[in-house]
Amino acid sequence: MIKLPEIPQVKNYVNGKTIEQSVLIKCINKIELDNSDESTLRECIGFYKEVFPLLKSIDLANLNDDQISILKSYLNQVFSFEITVTNPIDFKHLFRVSIVRDSFLEKGKIRSPKYLTYPPLEIVKSNGVYNRANSFNKTVFYASFYKNVALRETKPKVGDRIIVSTWRNITGRPFNSYAIANSHVKNEGVSKAKQALQELGEKIHPLFAELINIVLDFLASEFVKEIDFKSAKKYEYLYSAYFSDKILSLYSEEHSEATIDFIIYPSVAWKHIHDNVAVHPNTVNRKLKLIEVKEFNVISANYEKELEVNESPVQLELIRDSDWIEKDMIVWNDD
Repeated sequence: MIKLPEIPQVKNYVNGKTIEQSVLIKCINKIELDNSDESTLRECIGFYKEVFPLLKSIDLANLNDDQISILKSYLNQVFSFEITVTNPIDFKHLFRVSIVRDSFLEKGKIRSPKYLTYPPLEIVKSNGVYNRANSFNKTVFYASFYKNVALRETKPKVGDRIIVSTWRNITGRPFNSYAIANSHVKNEGVSKAKQALQELGEKIHPLFAELINIVLDFLASEFVKEIDFKSAKKYEYLYSAYFSDKILSLYSEEHSEATIDFIIYPSVAWKHIHDNVAVHPNTVNRKLKLIEVKEFNVISANYEKELEVNESPVQLELIRDSDWIEKDMIVWNDD
């Protein structure tokens, strides 16, 4: 692994807080900065400009477990704070695609809705595989705003049995999202997030705005990158997964719920045009309801063809469906 720069003194903890954190708090609270504060921001900006290209140059696929552990400890020092640029996202439904596994079946059918939601944390840990928006220390609910985007993201194979599930926003209110901004892809949501970030930058200290942009630009590039996986544990996802774990761990003690409901990011499978979401498990439990499931056989698939969002990347044969879903039981139409 390449040699990474030493962590600046202003990022070291003293009495539970770094100098950088103290300055950023002043920026957030719009307290006037003195020369020393501005010097701290310039030092941090210089560090980020040096470290992020080096981090991106590391061949994550060829690192062993010990090297990954060392790198994660280093990231803890680099990202000693969270930049939470949030956005309210209003929607009615989310769609999720699940592959039907034999171990899920009861007399040939999936009966429990638990197999269609986020995987249990113990299963995620035992699998030991990173995903774009979670490490194997966190579980999240991956979904999309369009059924066809969810299908293309999941990429079921010909011959697979799948279930397409529809989840309703039962709050009637927008979700608090962390939108991936500063990406250079063509995506409506990204454009709106970048515009909001630009407007924010005009209201805050210019050095603070520069720091935010540098950090978010690095993170955005990790969320939208295309990967030809070589690592069995998908360590290529390390940076985006690491950051997602931090963001989706933010918790409001006052409201006893997740501070961020979901991370929204461009779908790599759909050439970044449409979006995916990684939803906090607490949000799924409290704010979403499973209202419809449809089981299909996959007859054919073409994931490389350019499609409109109303065009399916797969040909499906309906097996059964249901809109009668109890807490622990799916009642199918062919029961």
